[in-house]
Amino acid sequence: MPWNRAGVTESPFVTVFRQAHIPAASHIMTFVILTAALSGANAALYAASRVLFSLARAGWAPAVLGRLNTSGSPRLALLASSYGIVVALVLEKWAPKDAFVSILGAALTGVLLSWLVSLAAHVKFRQRLSPGQFAALPMRSPLGAWGSALGFMLIIVAVLETGWHSHLTLISGAVYMVVLTAAYFLLRKRLRKGGENM
Repeated sequence: MPWNRAGVTESPFVTVFRQAHIPAASHIMTFVILTAALSGANAALYAASRVLFSLARAGWAPAVLGRLNTSGSPRLALLASSYGIVVALVLEKWAPKDAFVSILGAALTGVLLSWLVSLAAHVKFRQRLSPGQFAALPMRSPLGAWGSALGFMLIIVAVLETGWHSHLTLISGAVYMVVLTAAYFLLRKRLRKGGENM
């Protein structure tokens, strides 16, 4: 199947089986893909709720998300982690043609933002090292801090290019960064006050 004939309304696997006129193969493939998608979503939801629970226990998320119910499950953290499912359902209902691309763009933006943080942290880490500490490093990035700075700039370009094609992705990414940055400064201030009182 030519790449430019692949759409977002159904899986390319399903399209191929349907065009090959293999009886019921497209239905079987749909079942396999949906099962794999549900399994992946379940694993992601489990991981997200546990991370949110751990952040709450460490003081970097609201303390209420660090509570367990009577069966030992972080139910509130699980519910808070489910916001993506609600967004997906809303998009599927009111913008079905753009839902898949919008969700994919939001996921891509999240991955790119995590790389931005990692690259910025590496640049800051290298700036704070003394020559002796630098010499003692067992492994070094071959391109050094300049490589991370270049990667940072390229990812900024990728984020802007993605936002150019999907304004929803750009807006959601910007809102996400503003909320996370504000939460970081608020929580850092609170944790510093707590440390001073001890």
